[in-house]
Amino acid sequence: MEKYTIGQIAKALGISAQLLRHYEALGLLDTKRDRKNQYRTYQTEDTKLLFQTIIYRAMGFSLKKINKMLKEETPLEVEKSLDIRINEIQQEIEELKGVQDEIKEYLDSLLFSKSRQGCCWIEADDFEFYRIMKKGSGYSIVGADDELLVSLQKKVPYVRQGFTLSLEMLQNPQLPFDYQYGVVMKKEDISQHCHPEDMSPYLIKLSGPIAKIILGLKPHNSFSRDFFRPFFEAVESKGYQPFGDCYGVARYVSFKEDTDNLFEFLMPVKPLKNKVLP
Repeated sequence: MEKYTIGQIAKALGISAQLLRHYEALGLLDTKRDRKNQYRTYQTEDTKLLFQTIIYRAMGFSLKKINKMLKEETPLEVEKSLDIRINEIQQEIEELKGVQDEIKEYLDSLLFSKSRQGCCWIEADDFEFYRIMKKGSGYSIVGADDELLVSLQKKVPYVRQGFTLSLEMLQNPQLPFDYQYGVVMKKEDISQHCHPEDMSPYLIKLSGPIAKIILGLKPHNSFSRDFFRPFFEAVESKGYQPFGDCYGVARYVSFKEDTDNLFEFLMPVKPLKNKVLP
């Protein structure tokens, strides 16, 4: 039976000698050593085994599973393994499609935010989303030990940085300026990535009309009452006044000093009766 060196078989199969040694260490191959020079040698059966290993590896099977498929499983069991892998890949495709859609939505929101920066508009429709804020206040992660919030932060890219500012605080300069930081999720994403019944306490339902604005903030700057003054002034100029807390979502975050971070803020409003400015 013809024998091959590690270099010959590696070149023929388009893999590295190091990978061959790895396969051997895992028990996929049972190589022999030449009595004269103690070099590893491979036989024709080894090339068949290696080529099938490469095929299964390209299909996404683990080396442990490949070893089992080649040496332990019956043909029917191999067919079942292949069928299971097909279903796994279909799931992966659906997950990647979800990520693709999310990237497109993120890009669209970025382009929209850039085009509408500084603009305020009123929407008549009701609006719903999920809001999970950390314990405590401010933009730091200190106190963000809530188990739910930590678990949701792992749902990227389906969550966004979110903020909540009370209307009372924004309108009363006597109160310390403060806000809550956490994550927000679109309502349509909840059923796919969370248990809706667990998330029901965090559903925010806003009745229209709702005022929205895109505001820019330089890196290393912080929210302040002055930062939100254009929002209140624009709302008043349109004949409305704030009617509830202010919610925000980070649309774009940059760390370049000459670039604005973009945030979308929204709050329910009602027809103006008395002028109220923060």
